[in-house]
Amino acid sequence: MKQQPTTVDAHAVHGQEMATLLRRTRLPVVTEPRMSDWLATHAVLVASLGAGVLRAGGDPVRLAEDPVLMRQTIDAIRNGFRALRERDQDVRPPNLATLFGPVPPRFARLYWQHALRTDVGTLSIAPHVRASARDEFPGVCRTALTHTGGDASPLAAWLQPHLAEDPEY
Repeated sequence: MKQQPTTVDAHAVHGQEMATLLRRTRLPVVTEPRMSDWLATHAVLVASLGAGVLRAGGDPVRLAEDPVLMRQTIDAIRNGFRALRERDQDVRPPNLATLFGPVPPRFARLYWQHALRTDVGTLSIAPHVRASARDEFPGVCRTALTHTGGDASPLAAWLQPHLAEDPEY
């Protein structure tokens, strides 16, 4: 699986030094000037994709092959990103803003149908979501709703079944 770049807050104390140190190890590193927006974007993305995987019985390939679940997953992400923009947050990085913004939803669906069938879905996303379904994942869902104001109704409806898993998280 291609290494996802490590993202470092460009404005954090010692952020630039940390990025330089990580680059010396030959890890791919990017600095992010709007880290709070990046974190909000990823909360929406991870919560929405995770909810789709869990609805497909924890199987990312099954999610990819189910046109109804895929449409609902993509709609939840688009709705969440729209809510972020309405709250004056940028969808970060820009490739996600494009894929879930001006580009027709069909392309996001095709992209994620492919990705979910690869190591991205089967080794990265699905095992983590399955393992954290009752503890960490509900917190990610709550974080996504907090960043979107909770008024992104399709997103809220999509994530709602996962919020009650662990009320103490």
